[in-house]
Amino acid sequence: MTSSRPGCLTMMARGLAGVAAALFVLLLPFTLLSRNLALVIFSPPEISRLVASRLVDEGTLRQVVVDNLFGAESNVAGIDLQGAAQHLSPEERDALIDRLLPATWVEAQILRVTTDFFAWFDSPATRLQLSVDLEPVRSALRGEAAAGLVEAMVESWPACTLDDVTRMLGLGVVPGQEGFPYCEPPEPLRGLLVGALTGGMRLLAEGLPAEVPVVDQDFGDTEDLMLAKEQVRLVRFVSRWGILGSFSLLGLIMALAVRSWR
Repeated sequence: MTSSRPGCLTMMARGLAGVAAALFVLLLPFTLLSRNLALVIFSPPEISRLVASRLVDEGTLRQVVVDNLFGAESNVAGIDLQGAAQHLSPEERDALIDRLLPATWVEAQILRVTTDFFAWFDSPATRLQLSVDLEPVRSALRGEAAAGLVEAMVESWPACTLDDVTRMLGLGVVPGQEGFPYCEPPEPLRGLLVGALTGGMRLLAEGLPAEVPVVDQDFGDTEDLMLAKEQVRLVRFVSRWGILGSFSLLGLIMALAVRSWR
């Protein structure tokens, strides 16, 4: 009887080791995959990089800016930007957008929004507030970017005829008025026009808010919200550290293997 008992224990140890090994082989790929996904999905820098790549590299964000800045209803300080920019080539428009909204600024704002979003999930707060920092855009419009934007638009205009110059003088060289001809006049009228347009851009900069809210919503202190936050935190924890369970199985396999050798 005494000799059969160690044999049974050895067989059990080998059987358990086999089961643990099978579980280890099955679970390890899933835990590695979930950990890698968690390092991306729950990491603000990584998810920001992916989103920024899609919005910037594919031109999605740029097209949105172009449509809003040079769209049919665009108007800056009384200036019809659609009319002012109608002679710009697509490449010239892209260059102007790059001056106002460089890729680094876009990436920084996406990182800001995603970081604030994950911080909200980790907090007991019920109000979600996400915003975009417009201070770099304001600074650009107050500085050389405004002059560069105006110069590029004016240079793209066709030369004014004598009738155009007469009509422009009759309107006081004030862009935005009905019937204003968007053409490039000779000096010194050109200098006056560029100055008026640049001043309008800088007035726009002064009127822009420091931040633009993206989301500002209070979801209320509900059990569903708190439960959802807890579930997301649990999924993040399990995804990041579930791999330790696989390696603990490896330790169990080794212990059972040693036991079966005795």
